[in-house]
Amino acid sequence: MSTLFVKSSSEATQPIWLCGVHGRRLLAMKSEGNPPTVALRPWRASIVRKRLGRLGHVYAVDRATAEAVAIEEFKLDDQERKRLVIEEVR
Repeated sequence: MSTLFVKSSSEATQPIWLCGVHGRRLLAMKSEGNPPTVALRPWRASIVRKRLGRLGHVYAVDRATAEAVAIEEFKLDDQERKRLVIEEVR
């Protein structure tokens, strides 16, 4: 996809994307009806045993949500939930 900038009748510069073989033009417009998306952050889920055992990564907005996702995804029982460690991956 290539980007061109053209001037409209209101003299404002607007990006136009040319896509495909036929060069159909798509005008970039701001969507007013959709709410802003929330960025999901990666979190490392581990469980404390004799040593720290890694379970895997989960994606969530905050630590509490990441913990709930890890419990559901890795099917942890009550004993394992108490030993669950959630760390943000940077």
